[in-house]
Amino acid sequence: MEIANGRTELRAVAGLKRIARQQIPNQVRKERTKTVTGAKHHYYPCKTKGCENCRKSIRRDQLEDDFEGLLRSLEPSKGLYQLAKAVFRAIWDRRTAQAADASETLKKDIHKVETEIEALLDRIVESTTSSEIAAYERHIGKLEDGKIFC
Repeated sequence: MEIANGRTELRAVAGLKRIARQQIPNQVRKERTKTVTGAKHHYYPCKTKGCENCRKSIRRDQLEDDFEGLLRSLEPSKGLYQLAKAVFRAIWDRRTAQAADASETLKKDIHKVETEIEALLDRIVESTTSSEIAAYERHIGKLEDGKIFC
């Protein structure tokens, strides 16, 4: 998942943290301090009364690493896996059926064009004037071009 210097991974973790914060009654807010040397330290203070960590700070790196480890340890249940598999199979089968229908439609269109070309060739053989023959040939050319796009 590490793409573009880790930004994608950080955005994913940040998004999941945002969702988690919405589920927690007392919102967890990230704070930071700046040392005399200018280094910035990020942390999350616990402000939940009655909590053993109340008024204590947790380093951002530690909390986010623990959160990421928790996310990586999650596994879908067998039922969820089977459901996802069934959904993907249904989508795959529907797309396969659509492709087969499109293929049949194209085959019918090609057969129709070929039948029309044969009829025009028969007319060319029966025609006597060169202007009729040229018109039929132009029409056959257009049909052949259309057949290529089918």
